[in-house]
Amino acid sequence: MLILHYKHLHLLPNDRRALRDAQSEAAHKLLFEIADALHLPPSPIVKTDKGRPYFKDLPTVDFSLSHTEDLAVCALQKCENGTQPRIGVDAEICTHFSDAKITSFSLRFFGKHEQHHIARAADRKSAFTEIFVRKEAYAKYCGNGLGAHLTGTDTMEPNFEEITGTRFLSYRQKNIFISLCLSQDCAEEPILLSTLKTNP
Repeated sequence: MLILHYKHLHLLPNDRRALRDAQSEAAHKLLFEIADALHLPPSPIVKTDKGRPYFKDLPTVDFSLSHTEDLAVCALQKCENGTQPRIGVDAEICTHFSDAKITSFSLRFFGKHEQHHIARAADRKSAFTEIFVRKEAYAKYCGNGLGAHLTGTDTMEPNFEEITGTRFLSYRQKNIFISLCLSQDCAEEPILLSTLKTNP
């Protein structure tokens, strides 16, 4: 079972740290809503040495969280066949970078296929953001941080998904881009929590 759950936020904290704490809390609340709907047994959330969170006692469940100023997102996958799932999700507001900064950033950090995708796009800001969320989602999937993939991973390479054994699903909520990275072995399309029926 594959679930993508999101919620628009209306937060007005006084400082940046308070805002990030509120965003993180909102994303975790989505995770707990999914866990309740699926009747998952209680399990502590722990982190790998690279900081990737997971349920300590639920090896057949994986989740990923993301948030922006306006949106909290949670993706969760539960495997019924006993295998260990892997998933990564990211959400970003469409960049406010100028055209010059988009060009400079992409030339410095993005792969040649990613650069080409931006160069030929009618909307360069959207193309840039689309690539950035793909990189972040893939980094969360791998669990070793964006720094390991920002310059060395070209997510627009024609055979990228075949080489890495992954696939991407992309969504857009107004000016917010969402990218979901999961194993090619998972052919499911995600469902929203609101479509699940919880037992009384």
